[in-house]
Parts: sequence; structure tokens; C-alpha cells
Amino acid sequence: MPNIFLTHPACRIKPLALATLAWMTPVWATLCTAAEDQDQPQITVQGVRIVGEPFAEEDSMRVFSWRPGTTIALLLIHPDGNLIELNYQESRLDQFLDDKTTSLVSEDDPGRIGGFPSISPDGTAALFEIIATGRPAQEAASLHATGKVIVNRGSTKRAHRSGMVRIRTDSIIEAGPIPFTISSVGKPKWGDGLLEIRLKTEEDDSTISKIRFFDSNGSQIPATKGAATRWRVANNFTAERTYRFNQRIKTFAVEIEYWLDLEKITVPFDITASVGF
Repeated sequence: MPNIFLTHPACRIKPLALATLAWMTPVWATLCTAAEDQDQPQITVQGVRIVGEPFAEEDSMRVFSWRPGTTIALLLIHPDGNLIELNYQESRLDQFLDDKTTSLVSEDDPGRIGGFPSISPDGTAALFEIIATGRPAQEAASLHATGKVIVNRGSTKRAHRSGMVRIRTDSIIEAGPIPFTISSVGKPKWGDGLLEIRLKTEEDDSTISKIRFFDSNGSQIPATKGAATRWRVANNFTAERTYRFNQRIKTFAVEIEYWLDLEKITVPFDITASVGF
């Protein structure tokens, strides 16, 4: 059974337990211990997954039920905490290759920083992934990746509440500095909800912490947050947020909570994951 060694300059090797790993083997992750680095954000390797093509191109024969390619999971730890969101749109993967100089990315498929973002409850750690469709050469023994991940931090919030708004397409919501429009109203396409609305803005909504809904008596209306999307074309930004309700309502007041001290930090990474076959 192979061992996986994850190494980095100026770091010592320490055993680290993983919940899931493609090879189900012992893993060692590097933890930097240089005293001068203790007050700086640290990034360590948490897992590696390499997936080949499915047998006979059958979806039912996919390895680990995943797409072909290479993934490295990374953990970012910030000693001062207050991490609130990973900014994948501005994060960048510069290089991803093996020790045989096989690039796992290309101009047509540049790879990405992504995965399902996870922030620890205390706001000190964030888990993310480096993802590419390329795979290392058969003789390769290690992977190397460089780039930067952008993370938003904040600690102070303020809420703004709109007046009562009629729930219909094109209704405008004004609650604080970012205006929203109700872009769609209807029954959810799946699930047991009775009402689904989509809110749209053309402003950068990264300063928003939370959105709540209230009735005319000031009581909060329970809502489930659905999909949230953001995209930018040139200098034009668009964001949409979907909410579902288990009751039929015709009006509501919208309360939007904003981060007042949002800080965008850049954390570069230069990691090597070595594999012993």
C-alpha cells in the first residue's frame, strides 16, 4: 500500500488524519513551524485525488464516482480569524504540473480553484481545491502547484431594512447601499416549497452577510436560501440569489445585513505533494 508524502521548504512533517483520500493510505501534511511565519496565513495540503477515464466510457464505472482529472485539497489557516468567504472569481491558478514537467492544465482547460467552499465555525480556516482535468505522467512521483487564493474577512456588520415590497417581478428592493430587483416569482421546480423568488443586483454583493424577510407585523418570515450565482463580463457585474418559502405571501420587508469592515486578502501558495508508489 503506497504512502503519500507532502513536503514544503522550511516545514516539518507531521501526521495528519484525513476523512477521505483517493488512495486510502497514510498521509503526512506539512505544517510550517518557522517562528516568523506563525502570524501569517498558512496553506497546507489536506488531500490528493487522481481519477482515470471510466471503463468503456460508462458513467457507472467512474472511479470514485468522480470526473477524470487531478484535485489537491488545501487548508488555509489565518491566525487572526474572521474569514467569511472564499473569492473564487479573483483567485488564480498559475501552474499545476508533475515532476516530469507534465502540465495538468492547458490554454483550452486552464484548471481552476474551486470546490465546495467550507469555512470553519470559528472563522480561522478555509478549505478549497485545485482542480484540473489533466493527469500526471505514469512515472510521476510528485505534483506542484502555484497560484493565489483570495479570501474575504470581516467582523462588524450593520442591517438595513426596506419598506414593504409587493412580491412580483420587477419590484425594487432598497435596503442599504445595494439595490435588488425581484427577477422571478413562482413555484419551485422541485421540493415542497410554495413560493420561490429570485433577487438580482448589478452591484458587487460581496459585502452582504445575510438577507432576511419580515411581514407587516415585524415577524421574520422563514426562508430557505437556494442557489446563488455571480458573474462578471468586462466591467458589468451581476449577482442573483434564490429563496424559497413554505407559505404564500404577497408582500414582505427585506432586511440586508452588510459587512462594514470587509477586507480582501491575497494568500499566495506554492505547494508540492509527493507520492510514493
